[in-house]
Amino acid sequence: MYTPLPAREGGPVTRNPLAAPLRGTLRVFNAALAVVSLSLLASTLYMYIVYHRTGLLPPAPTPSETFKHLKLMEPAPPPASIDDGNTLWFLWLVGSFGAIFLAVASSGMVGLQPENRQRLFMHIILLTGLILTEVAVLIVLFTDDPWREKIPEDLTGFWPLVENCIDKNTRVVKLAALAAIGAQLAGLGASCWLHSMYQSAYEDWIDGVEAEETRVQQELGRAAEQAYAGSGPSSWQSRIRGKYGLNSKEWEATALAAAAVQQEGLVDEGRRRSGLPEIGTP
Repeated sequence: MYTPLPAREGGPVTRNPLAAPLRGTLRVFNAALAVVSLSLLASTLYMYIVYHRTGLLPPAPTPSETFKHLKLMEPAPPPASIDDGNTLWFLWLVGSFGAIFLAVASSGMVGLQPENRQRLFMHIILLTGLILTEVAVLIVLFTDDPWREKIPEDLTGFWPLVENCIDKNTRVVKLAALAAIGAQLAGLGASCWLHSMYQSAYEDWIDGVEAEETRVQQELGRAAEQAYAGSGPSSWQSRIRGKYGLNSKEWEATALAAAAVQQEGLVDEGRRRSGLPEIGTP
């Protein structure tokens, strides 16, 4: 007979014992990324306030420089003015990195749950792009002077300070940058590993649901066959078929014969009404 179904799980369940430690590690990793992102955004806001309040701009040309340019018939440099265009590239660069770090940390935190594996995949993509961007920036910073000569001037005055700090502590900055890249690569590997666990659990859950649906159909089919369509002589269907002669081949033959008799009767009735003798009458 039909057996009751077990309670269906609400969704994929990851039974790998390493899933919980990975979630804890990634939670700490994403929290650190969030702290870095907030620090970068706060630094951007500070640079913006200082720039517009104090005006860290290059000095205007002195009278002697102006007289020299006039004497040599050369145009004097324009006076310093606040320009929020490309001259603020360092401010916008720091702010952009802060926003990217925040997006990576947010998607990573949300994607720790098994049902949010798609957001975890988005976190993996964002983190990969962030690492590649950081590597490109480090290559620019730690290569020879021709690269640095192409860097535009920063009117906020903060980029020269950062550049001087890098020049004075090159070894320490390189080690710190490599450590940061290594930590992010480790976080990327852990995220990929956890996502593979979630994906495997989801596929197993889908297979289980399909197997359960197949079993339900088979159970219902057997139950219906036992109740209405059994093959034994005592079943309801066999009795009905035997009583009324509803076996498929016999029923088809009987139906064809009845149709032929009915058609012949209609033809004879028509001939009688027309005054013609019936078919087969001498």
